[in-house]
Amino acid sequence: MAEPDVSPKLLSSTTGNTDGYAPISWTAVASLAVAVAFVVITVVLAITSFSKQQSLIEPRLLVLPVFVVILAFVARRQILGSEGTRAGLRYANLGWYIAVVGGLTYATYLFAIEFAVRNDAEREFLAFSAPLGKLDAANAQDPALYAAIYAMIPPGARSSVSSAADAVGMDASFKDLVLNFRSTDLARVCTRNPGRVAFKTTGLIDWDQKPRLISCTIKARMSCPEGDFDLVVPMRAEIEDNRQRRWMVVPVKEGYVKGRKLTPYGWFVEGVEQSGRQFASDMMFTLSKPGSANLALSGYVLPDSDVARTAKLTEAVITTTPGRMALAGSMGIWPAVPPGAEQALAELFARADGKPLTDADRRTFRDAWTNPQRLTPPGIGLKTNTDTATQLTFLDGKVKLSHAAELVLSQEGQPAPTARAKVLLQVAGAAEAELVAELNRYRDAAATDAKLDAPSTEIIDKSRAVPWRVTRIVSDLKAVAVSRDGPPGGPPGGGGGMMGGGGH
Repeated sequence: MAEPDVSPKLLSSTTGNTDGYAPISWTAVASLAVAVAFVVITVVLAITSFSKQQSLIEPRLLVLPVFVVILAFVARRQILGSEGTRAGLRYANLGWYIAVVGGLTYATYLFAIEFAVRNDAEREFLAFSAPLGKLDAANAQDPALYAAIYAMIPPGARSSVSSAADAVGMDASFKDLVLNFRSTDLARVCTRNPGRVAFKTTGLIDWDQKPRLISCTIKARMSCPEGDFDLVVPMRAEIEDNRQRRWMVVPVKEGYVKGRKLTPYGWFVEGVEQSGRQFASDMMFTLSKPGSANLALSGYVLPDSDVARTAKLTEAVITTTPGRMALAGSMGIWPAVPPGAEQALAELFARADGKPLTDADRRTFRDAWTNPQRLTPPGIGLKTNTDTATQLTFLDGKVKLSHAAELVLSQEGQPAPTARAKVLLQVAGAAEAELVAELNRYRDAAATDAKLDAPSTEIIDKSRAVPWRVTRIVSDLKAVAVSRDGPPGGPPGGGGGMMGGGGH
């Protein structure tokens, strides 16, 4: 009979401690703790937002459930791979479910709010832009223009006008807003293309909510025969007690166009506008020189205007004035009066309201014409002038341009009383019909022409050669509050524009 084996043996291995205890994974505990913190913070902020009658918009809260998911994933891997040496799987699972359900719920809520805001903003933008496709350049109180301007008035202030058709009320209560919008690139392009403008929203850039206020920015595209224009339009909504949103388009003085691709027609139109703007600026620059009133008249107003000759004579006047004054006294300042000057001056000035000029009006206009730096570009005397528009129009076979200016009413007082003014231009003689025919030819081809990043040499040359002349200087002769700061040093002048310098 065999003897029993009494040699010592090692204890067999077990799957865990003999008493069944395993330490809890602190990663699992952390995932559950952060998940609970996410819920508590969200509930507290929701109650606070509700008491302020606003939505809970805090996207940064979504960082917490993402962090919980990462912690829970790590904890589950640790516990399941520990062969029973780690516990806490229920904590990790609970944290995981809270994070996924809570995070997705809040993300869906944010998406729904953003979707509603975007829909509201896009709807209000399209309502604002719809009248812009119907602008009537011949109507100074165009209902379509004022309907668009009405959408830019803060909702709480709209009660000061009777309706979106109340042009008189808007001119009285929101004159700066009206002038500013007329000056924007958006209004100018639409005015040149009545019935040919289309708008399409392309997205919501960003949005933000504060108590009773939502701010956002709409991206849109405006298409017309001139090309495609990318718009960036800030908008704002006031939230009323019943949580209704009342929207407005935020006025932007520098304009809404942030990018563009122009057809040859668009570049030609812009070149023609730029040449007219330069022509008006050059005339005011000539008038800023002592003794140059008659030169400006012969070079920019009379039917046979010769700008190049006037530029040379202006330079000669500047360099020879001291010598002529030494010989002839103060009369040596003035060059010879050109033929037809008196008749031209009599027809040059007009009141903005169309009323006949009084003798005092005529003296004011003539003093501004004959004295240096009394007819200037906008912003020289009125530092915060909102009327800076240059508007090109094609109506009834006529090519006209209106260029903003300022007219110093008197040199008495500091600062000098200054009124807003307009320099009106038209293409001279038979050249107008030729220019209209050329514009029509380019416009008819715009639908099939490729859009260009820059104008061709041919377009630049044609636009520079437009023979403008000044037909009217118009003002209401009403002094506007002037900044106490003096005008910038040196006489006003027109710099080269997008399509080149000031040669004509």
